[in-house]
Amino acid sequence: MSIRRLRSPLGGVRAGQVTIRVNTDRKAEAIVVVDREQGPLAVQAFELFATGEQTLNSLHMEMTTRGLRNKCGRPLSRSKLAEMLHNKFYIGILVHDGVEYPGAHEALISRQLFDRVQQVFAVHHRGRARLTRHPHFLRGILFCSSCGSQLSSLVAKQRYGYFYCLGRFTRRTNCKEPYLPIEQAERLVEELYEQLGTTPSVERALRLALKAELAEELSSRTENMKLARRRLARAEHERDKLVQAYLADALALPVLKREQQRVATEIALAQAEMQRMEENDTPHEELLEFALSLARDARTSYAAAEPHLKALWNQAILDRVELARGDVMSYRLRPPFDLIFAWAGSNKGCLVGRPGHFSNSVLGPADRRPGRV
Repeated sequence: MSIRRLRSPLGGVRAGQVTIRVNTDRKAEAIVVVDREQGPLAVQAFELFATGEQTLNSLHMEMTTRGLRNKCGRPLSRSKLAEMLHNKFYIGILVHDGVEYPGAHEALISRQLFDRVQQVFAVHHRGRARLTRHPHFLRGILFCSSCGSQLSSLVAKQRYGYFYCLGRFTRRTNCKEPYLPIEQAERLVEELYEQLGTTPSVERALRLALKAELAEELSSRTENMKLARRRLARAEHERDKLVQAYLADALALPVLKREQQRVATEIALAQAEMQRMEENDTPHEELLEFALSLARDARTSYAAAEPHLKALWNQAILDRVELARGDVMSYRLRPPFDLIFAWAGSNKGCLVGRPGHFSNSVLGPADRRPGRV
């Protein structure tokens, strides 16, 4: 058997895999196999990125150091690494002219790992704040309550910092919100952290409520997981039958594409349901204790932190803060803080259900700040 690197009409040799011929004849059958050296490195790239602890830049540097190379023996570029992480070839699927075909080659990673990588990409895209010459630790979480646009920041005359509504600045909306001094925005967020504090009695009640809900949740999780797995198996079988029907000329290409999209949606829904139930196996008690430790005297800890640490606080706790007329109109917290403070504020609801969105509409005229209910 001789090994030769070849270019395929479906995209060519990919990192971690090599095309071989079963003998020396140029017309012999060519198959794709896992590269003994690069294959494990390609798997590591997927696994590292799936943790959510790597950016594309940091992963690129890490995999270059570990020795991930292209077919010419050179390090992968950042764009080629991103292309690899999006490529369904690594889960055993060929995509040609918009149609997915089950490949004859061995899948390098599981479908679950591939989907997790795509979810991390989506999270990075939603949470990314553009880098500018005037970065600020509140960038990415502040929004205009009047029109819903994101707030950006600028420094005028190298002295005066402001947040401004992008909808008004770009004239995409008819927003009339004025510029907000950076110092005022910082003070508003600090006051918001003050309202996230808890009391010992609330903490005890939270722990008891969580234990009761987890016990009830566990009773139905096993059966729901079985149903989701049956749905997934049924949809995957239907996907394979569609390709077989197309290859047998029993199905037109437009019909195949339409049906593949429908089946892909069913597969994605089943996988999302399975993932949701698997996430319920996470140590909720540990998450609760961690969240409560941050919530205790949150404003003092946040105010004393360096700017880069404040950015980490905001990324971990605050999902969206809406401002208007120089005040906080509403805010949304990230899990698990959303559920904890929604429960603590209303003294009802559940800790593993819908996240909380806090608004000043529930407050009386004596206190217009959100969160104090």
